[in-house]
Amino acid sequence: MHELISRQWNGSHDELSVLGLPEPMIHYYLNESKEMLQLWLLDFLRQLSAQKGTMSEAFRALTPDTEVHMISQSLGVQGYADAILRKDGRVKILDYKTSNKDALTDSYRLQLGIYALLYKEIHGTPPDLVGIHFLKFCEKCIPVDDSLLCDAERECCLIHEKTKSDRIEDYPKKESRLCRWSSGECDFYKNCK
Repeated sequence: MHELISRQWNGSHDELSVLGLPEPMIHYYLNESKEMLQLWLLDFLRQLSAQKGTMSEAFRALTPDTEVHMISQSLGVQGYADAILRKDGRVKILDYKTSNKDALTDSYRLQLGIYALLYKEIHGTPPDLVGIHFLKFCEKCIPVDDSLLCDAERECCLIHEKTKSDRIEDYPKKESRLCRWSSGECDFYKNCK
C-alpha cells in the first residue's frame, strides 16, 4: 500500500510543484497521507472481517456510494457527500476529514445537518446517521433527529437572508489556492476568471 501511494505521489510531482511548497513539506504530507490511508485501511479490514457471507458480499456491503451530489432547489443549497452507506435498511452519510483534531464542531454539525436535509428532500426520509471519518483518528457519528434537521434548515434560510444583494460589489473576489483544488476547480472558477 505504501509503495502504491509513493508511486502515485512521485508521478504527480509536476502537479505538486505548482503548490510552491518546500520539498520537506511535500515529504511530510506524503508520510501523513500514508498514515491516514493505513488507519483507514485497518478500520476497513476490521469492518470487513465482521461481515457475514463471502468476501465479495462483505466487500459489497461496505462499499458506499461516493461523491454523491445532492441539490435542493427549495433551499438553494447543494453539497457532495463523500460517502453514503446503506446496510440493513439503515443509511449513514460520512464526510472524510484530515483534521488534526477529532471534534465534531458546530460547523461540522451544520455540514452534516445540511447533508441530512438534502438526503431527506431527495429520498423522502432522512438518513439514520451522519458523521465525520477523521482520517487521523476514527469515525464519529450522530443520529439524525428533528433538531439537527431544523437547525440546518434555519441556517440555510439565514444565509439566503444575508446574501440577497444583487450588487456584484457586495461579493468581492478572494483568490486563493482553493480556487483550483485537488480534484478540479471551484464551481465558480470560470465565472471569476
